[in-house]
Amino acid sequence: MNKILPFSSLQGLTKLMSEFIDESERVRELAGDFFSLDAVKRQIEQKSSFENRAALVQELKKQYKGVATSKKVEDNIELLSGQKTFTITTGHQLCFATGPLYFPIKILQTIRLCEWLKKELPECNFVPVFWMATEDHDYAEIQGAHVFGSQYKMADDNSENAVGRLPKSLAEEGLNSLKEVLGKTENGIKAYQFLEQAWLNCEDLAGFTRNLVNQLFEKDGLVIIDADRASLKQLFLPYVEREFKEQVSYNAVFQTNQNIANDFHIQVNPREVNLFYFDDQKGRTRLAKEGDQITLVDQPQNGFSALEQLNQS
Repeated sequence: MNKILPFSSLQGLTKLMSEFIDESERVRELAGDFFSLDAVKRQIEQKSSFENRAALVQELKKQYKGVATSKKVEDNIELLSGQKTFTITTGHQLCFATGPLYFPIKILQTIRLCEWLKKELPECNFVPVFWMATEDHDYAEIQGAHVFGSQYKMADDNSENAVGRLPKSLAEEGLNSLKEVLGKTENGIKAYQFLEQAWLNCEDLAGFTRNLVNQLFEKDGLVIIDADRASLKQLFLPYVEREFKEQVSYNAVFQTNQNIANDFHIQVNPREVNLFYFDDQKGRTRLAKEGDQITLVDQPQNGFSALEQLNQS
């Protein structure tokens, strides 16, 4: 006999997470909304006037150039041009061979949610999106995967660069070590062929991950996006300027921490500036504000003379 257990019965959840799942009144003010069909309708009302659809579609088409994908993916990218199309997005780091099992599971959940919403709200279109955390720098967190109780790893790298920009050659060592163990079963051989095909047709770890996820979910119309692109960052510039001038994120999170400190464990302690500068030679460097200057932490001599210079970079 099947028995349904509430998520809050799972061990290991923090007090804050348990109360969020239970939709406790104490955390209601911390959430934009709790999940429900009515909540989705409210989100649709708020986001129906999205201004950057054309830029998004244009950039996605560039990213998919040369990627063998399904017509359903191509159709979903085109659908993003329409005011009645909305995205349901999940994301993750670029874990080797997808890493932990929840990597594909949450993508599947996103796809199924889009299918359910289309049935409930047929006048709208819902596109599942996977956002790749290509700008993350913690290579050690994505370097390995556990298969049949053993860990297989990509080659070491100490560049501190954004992981999506790292060369695909780093994955070759891990793939070679996986080939032997996966080659012992029919399903293992198929799994290795998936990994090898994804690796052959790319230049970096972002491309490797895009190819692999696309091969797994293209039939479901999953759209994969890499935000580490100049055209998308141009759209982000007004928010960057606000961060330096007003410290919007820092002030909001600091106030929330003050409000919940007596009831819950504080998990996030932001800096006044939570932005980074990328250089393929020097890697990812945290930005800071000193007076009216933007400086690179630990490299103050390389600071920017004024906020406006960001528009030229």
